[in-house]
Amino acid sequence: MSILDSTKSGKAFFKAEIEEWIKKELNISEYDYELRWISDNGKPYYAIDVHNRDVNLNDYPYEQLPDYIQFGDIVAGNFLCAYSKLTSTKGFPRMVGLTFDCSFSQLTSLDGMPETVDRDFICLGMPFTEEQIRTATKVTCKVYL
Repeated sequence: MSILDSTKSGKAFFKAEIEEWIKKELNISEYDYELRWISDNGKPYYAIDVHNRDVNLNDYPYEQLPDYIQFGDIVAGNFLCAYSKLTSTKGFPRMVGLTFDCSFSQLTSLDGMPETVDRDFICLGMPFTEEQIRTATKVTCKVYL
């Protein structure tokens, strides 16, 4: 079954997979996130909005998030993926309410980075310049390299 399957059974299948992944990898309560069904240019998916909690993927051992994981907004929380083996930003949130930290990870591109970060954008030990970060995103916050 494709993630683009917009049938009711497809939605239910991916909702269950997403909830299982969130429980296993993020260890956050069902009360701390919301799944929004979105159809973007004919490609339906669930966006994961996290409220008042951090998304902690520090030391994440895989090169990318599962295909069915797509973060939306991290409201009043941090998105942390420092020291991870992530090489792809596929599935990263579009907005982070506090700090985004990808320090010393294996990311090779700024494509798919959050467009908005409210507090700090931290990329220590990464091959990106502040100018590249500001050009690739819409961040106006402090950038740490």
